[in-house]
Amino acid sequence: MDRLYRAGDDFGYSLGLAGGVLVLSLALYSLRKRRILPAALGTVRQWFWRHIVIGTSATIMMTLHSTCRCSSTVDCVALASMMIIAVSGIAGVLGRRYLHGWLTDTRAPMNRLELRRRLLTGLHAVHVSVTTLFVVTSLVHIMAVHMY
Repeated sequence: MDRLYRAGDDFGYSLGLAGGVLVLSLALYSLRKRRILPAALGTVRQWFWRHIVIGTSATIMMTLHSTCRCSSTVDCVALASMMIIAVSGIAGVLGRRYLHGWLTDTRAPMNRLELRRRLLTGLHAVHVSVTTLFVVTSLVHIMAVHMY
């Protein structure tokens, strides 16, 4: 059975382009968090939630763009790294939301607070390092598509 569209068709290309623009816009959260963007553009908390919504939308668009298929190793690494980023982001949000009270109880032993710090630091490290891998493989994918 033939697919509805291919990643290289106009529709698939448009999904990839829109997803790419969304991925680039995710960097705005980091800029706001580091106070590079002015506070007049919104609070860090507002930017965090924008980051989540845009990141989820970008993940869906890029998955649709790929048609859940990998035509090369670079495509597979980019798709897999994007999924790891999404999962680590979701785990971070859930960790902050549901473990926050348990892990920040002032009566809790210090080791619980240290555990929280290590968990969130570890998730952040995975999120950032895999994001770097995703950006590099995505750029290689874009260059390869336009060169061949």
